[in-house]
Amino acid sequence: MRKRRFCELELAMTRIRFTEKICVEEEAALSQHHSTAANQGVPPDPSIGAHGTMGIQLTDQQWSLLQKTGILVGAAASLHLAVKLVKAYKAKQREKKEKKESADRVVLHGFWRCKDITPSVSPPALRLEVFMRLAKIPYRLETEGPMSKKHAKKPWMMWKGEEVADSVLCIQRLTKDFNVKLDDKLTPEQLATAHALMRMTNEHFIWPIVDYRFFSDLDRFAEVVGITGWKKALLMVPFLLFVLPRVKKLLYGLGYGRFDKQEKEEIIRDDLKAFANILGKKKYMMGDSVTTVDAHVFAALQQCMLFREDSIFHTLMTKEYPNLKEYVTRMQSLAFGADWPNAPLVYDPK
Repeated sequence: MRKRRFCELELAMTRIRFTEKICVEEEAALSQHHSTAANQGVPPDPSIGAHGTMGIQLTDQQWSLLQKTGILVGAAASLHLAVKLVKAYKAKQREKKEKKESADRVVLHGFWRCKDITPSVSPPALRLEVFMRLAKIPYRLETEGPMSKKHAKKPWMMWKGEEVADSVLCIQRLTKDFNVKLDDKLTPEQLATAHALMRMTNEHFIWPIVDYRFFSDLDRFAEVVGITGWKKALLMVPFLLFVLPRVKKLLYGLGYGRFDKQEKEEIIRDDLKAFANILGKKKYMMGDSVTTVDAHVFAALQQCMLFREDSIFHTLMTKEYPNLKEYVTRMQSLAFGADWPNAPLVYDPK
């Protein structure tokens, strides 16, 4: 990759040098022609000049402008390649450093903290971080790194020098490598129930959250992530023009975006009712001991509490299914303790 970019840079410089050489030769030829014509007492041939062989007649001023434009374009291309090379070098150095660091702790690539509100507005990122805290796995949260190479999304983790993408796959890998025993006491039937609950949370209930966040509660979301004032004014236009249409298309393709408001509210009510009935009077989803599925369910339900107080999510969890609100509070305390909501970027259970 680095060798190819150096070749591109060298090619651009060669083009600049070639352009300059042609310019000099054309200038010399044009000057010689004018001198010869003057000595012979005849007017110079207007077809001879810059690109005379192409039949294009340019004045000296136009040709000079064309020369400068070509040089500027070449210089801009060279600068662009140079910037790409610098970025590639820095990314390579960061990756090298993270691979070394990941020998002792997980480097979690997620999103920035939302001060005094929540550690993350991303359910997948939050579920992975909660799982690592429940399992006492040391990690460092990296908020400025790139998306994963494989899936081009976050969260992902660097662990033992290897990039692992997707929060569910990360949890499975860490469970194996750290011999996590959160689910050891569950029966095969309970494990199957937990798996179904996890799938319902991550692949169904997540879309009502996304839909409501971007199309019914966008101002509140901007406030939560700290985009207010001039930042909001600056970012809102491109967000509305480019991001929201993609989200809308995604939701429509999944089917959820085809429902009207009343149908969506019925789906939300049914899902929250299911969560509440499964939880019942238990402390956690599968009993009085926390299990892996609690990281998934909590990460989703906690996002619901971030919506406006008059939202259907907040209203249902507060008034009709208060055991869900109590569950969220209980999980916050268990996973983060005094660190909630401004959790440090580095977690070391020792």
